[in-house]
Amino acid sequence: MPEMNGIKAATAIRSRDKNTLILFVTDHQEFVYDVIEALPFQFMREPVKAEELSRALSAAQYISASGRLFLYNIVHERRQLTCGDIQCSPPVLRVSPHI
Repeated sequence: MPEMNGIKAATAIRSRDKNTLILFVTDHQEFVYDVIEALPFQFMREPVKAEELSRALSAAQYISASGRLFLYNIVHERRQLTCGDIQCSPPVLRVSPHI
């Protein structure tokens, strides 16, 4: 199987599941516009501080635990997700010596 970068993986996930929350963490700021097609929940630049990651994951968990709709806009298009359909998996945390 050929290697797949994060953007291609997220786009593949998004094509199969419109409700998945995707969080990008990278030190490549130039990719911020490339990931828009995958409709990420959040884009974070490395190095990520533990408290920032914790806030992002808490927000994702809150959204997924509530029985409400998560409403957002992409350009001028209104979109919604059923919060119960949003899933959060534990992160693989890389510790940066610069934090």
